[in-house]
Amino acid sequence: VFDVAGGSGHVSLALSMLGVCSTVVDPRENVGRLPKRDRKVYNNALVYCQEMVPYQTTRAWFGSPPNGVDKSFRTPDQASVPILDDECLQNATALVALHPDEATEVVVDMAIRYKIPFLSVPCCVFFRFFPQRRKRNGDAVSTHADLIEYLQDKHTSIQTTVLPFEGANTILWSHF
Repeated sequence: VFDVAGGSGHVSLALSMLGVCSTVVDPRENVGRLPKRDRKVYNNALVYCQEMVPYQTTRAWFGSPPNGVDKSFRTPDQASVPILDDECLQNATALVALHPDEATEVVVDMAIRYKIPFLSVPCCVFFRFFPQRRKRNGDAVSTHADLIEYLQDKHTSIQTTVLPFEGANTILWSHF
């Protein structure tokens, strides 16, 4: 499982505790580096939990660096950060992207391209960065609801589920 834009690795921590092999993919220098308190939980679980599988980390862009985004804000050495190659994706069993920011659309696109089951919880619309996004009726994608509709329209198999809490709580998913 690829934990796309997984930051410090909390999703992969949860997956590894369930015995699921995962790799955090993120362009930031500290990819997969849990906060100290959570690293302690993780390391203890590795010792005492037999079904636990250590997660991996890969410092890379998923699909491609986002166009129009000031990549130097998060990755000052952005020129040296590789792009996760397509060959890696062909071995993926699933993509998970919880609040993946600018990577949201590329997660959906890559899942469709390779027919990889995915789950994503889109958060920010980033209208300024992606002004080319248009809904079927030609309207700009400018709200969270617009983003969900836009992404769901990319493939007929994409479903939505709403989680029982406030905020960005709509899951997009497909198992093709």
